[in-house]
Amino acid sequence: MDDERKITDKQAADNGGAIDDRKFRKYRRLILVVMIAAVLCVIGFLVSGLVRSLYGGDEAKTTDDKLKKDDKFAAIKADRKIVLAPGVDMEMILVKAGSFKMSLKDDANWKDEKAHDVTLENDFCIGRTEVTQAQYQAVMGWNPAHFREDGAKRPVEMVSWDDAMAFCARLNALGKAPAGWEFALPTEAQWEFAARGGVKNRNYSRDEREIGCKYSGSDELKEVGWYGDSDSDNTGSDGIKGATHPVATKAANELGIYDMSGNVWEWCLDDYLYDARKVLPEERLEIRGVSDGRPVSCQYRTVRGGSWSKDARYCRITTRYYYKKDLRLSNVGFRVVLTRTPVVAFDALKAAAAKGDVKAVRARTAAKEAKLAEELVDDLVLRKTIGNAKVVSCVAHRRPFTIGIKLGVFVDTKLIFSDNAAALRIKSADGVEHSVGMVKENHRWKVAEVVLTETPVSVFNAWKAAVLRGDLAEVEARTVAKDRKAAEAIVTLVKGDPKAKKSFEKFKVVSSVVNRPPVTFKVKVGVFADQTILIPAAVLEIDGGDGKIRTVRMVKAGRRWKVVGFKL
Repeated sequence: MDDERKITDKQAADNGGAIDDRKFRKYRRLILVVMIAAVLCVIGFLVSGLVRSLYGGDEAKTTDDKLKKDDKFAAIKADRKIVLAPGVDMEMILVKAGSFKMSLKDDANWKDEKAHDVTLENDFCIGRTEVTQAQYQAVMGWNPAHFREDGAKRPVEMVSWDDAMAFCARLNALGKAPAGWEFALPTEAQWEFAARGGVKNRNYSRDEREIGCKYSGSDELKEVGWYGDSDSDNTGSDGIKGATHPVATKAANELGIYDMSGNVWEWCLDDYLYDARKVLPEERLEIRGVSDGRPVSCQYRTVRGGSWSKDARYCRITTRYYYKKDLRLSNVGFRVVLTRTPVVAFDALKAAAAKGDVKAVRARTAAKEAKLAEELVDDLVLRKTIGNAKVVSCVAHRRPFTIGIKLGVFVDTKLIFSDNAAALRIKSADGVEHSVGMVKENHRWKVAEVVLTETPVSVFNAWKAAVLRGDLAEVEARTVAKDRKAAEAIVTLVKGDPKAKKSFEKFKVVSSVVNRPPVTFKVKVGVFADQTILIPAAVLEIDGGDGKIRTVRMVKAGRRWKVVGFKL
């Protein structure tokens, strides 16, 4: 009996264990499902955060809404202070746009100082002082300077041009610049205009702008700068004869900017070119050539302002000097500017396109966008739209992002991943806003994409208006090539026949059907079957006011809608 009980107990224990095991497996599946759901939620949260970071997120949307509301963007109307770290600020001085005589003659001019008129069309901000060691440390995380006594207040030196550019890029990546602006090194023209005191120059006027101080803020260098003459008081606080000094210890110029004459040479954005008259006012001057069949770039960059180690001649406002861009010296530092460089570059592109200057347009278009450069010169409508447009917003994307995606069944995806990219919103003369994508190549902003905001209906109405004006050039530009003779005939008819013109004025679009790719246009190919053309197309129905409905076909050729055929 006891043996039977033992067997029974054992069986019961085994059965109970089996039941518990089945329950565990059941709950294990439930736990696994919950864990997978939790992991998916975390992944979704991370992806959404990544998307927001890539595309600017709510902050970018808020900024864009504000820009649209104000119809302007990030206007800097006064000096501003940029917080770099607790207790470390960077003061930026506003320099209003204006004209001046650059490299004007004085009693010590060198041959590369060619006097010429320069106009800066955009306001910018420039550092109140040279970048100090404390500021450089706060942004870059280390201090490369040679003279470190009182280092927090002394200008940073032992920095190459590449180091200075990296500092600017880091500031931009940290989001320290206002929307639509960026930190950069000053162009030679910006540097000299600020050194002269800008429009606040004590002698500045349309008739007397050639007159000004020899040094930045004074004709007496001892008042405004540390330099290397034997009669100067250039002894550092560490007792060393000939060294950098804490910034802003001499007098400022008319704008309140310090040390633009002496202390340390200051890197400029431009490649060094002997003839100062060819320097670009608000864009980087980039010199390229060919050596042994290979493209080469200039290795020398301009420096301005003189230094503690140079005599007074080198500290003049007009003095131009240069060093190799990778050189680090104890008498070379830099200061930064806040500038709307994407906007400046776009304006330069507009001017070049208006002149039909193919070479200049290509220089301002992204290297891979040769077709876009050709369209900007050859396409009348695109050129007119761009030429009359004004930038209303500029959002710089400092992380990889997408400028544009063209979707179809056969996906033509255009992704631009760049640490230096910007999206502009431009408003044409008719009040319509369009998009322009820009990227930075070799430290210069270039146009990479133009997306016009247009519909088949808006294009037809513009085409109709051009016909009524007798503007054959625009009519042909809005018509596909094979139908341009027919378009010319319509223009001639409407222009010469008042009855036809009156009838044409009544034409009104009553319906529009847009077929996105793939759309079928039957085309005979040899003796075999019809083929399908994969292009965006649209069919418009036009009411002529006479009870008849006419049909107009439209296709998207390149980046614009065009009329395929139309008959009265």
